[in-house]
Amino acid sequence: MDFTITLPGGSQVAGKHPLVVLGPNGSGKTRQARNISSNAPIEFVNALRNTRVAPELPAMGVDTARNQYTQQRNQAKAQHWELTSEFDSML
Repeated sequence: MDFTITLPGGSQVAGKHPLVVLGPNGSGKTRQARNISSNAPIEFVNALRNTRVAPELPAMGVDTARNQYTQQRNQAKAQHWELTSEFDSML
C-alpha cells in the first residue's frame, strides 16, 4: 500500500517500504511516531518494548498472529510503561 506521511514541519515521506527512525534517547522518536500514527496507517515498536526475538516462535496463522499483535499493541498503548512482546507476533 502506497501512502505519504507528513512529518512535523511539512516534510513528506512517500512509499510502501518500512521506515526506520534512529536517534539518541530522549530525542522524541516515540512522541513523533505517536503523533504521525494518529494521521497515517502506520505501526511502530519503540525501544521500551521487548524487541528480542523469542528462541522459538510458535507456528500460527496470519489471523492469529494479527490478533495477537493487535492485542499486544493495544496493551502497549494503554500501559506504555510495561514490556510487551508484539515483535514476536509481528514476525
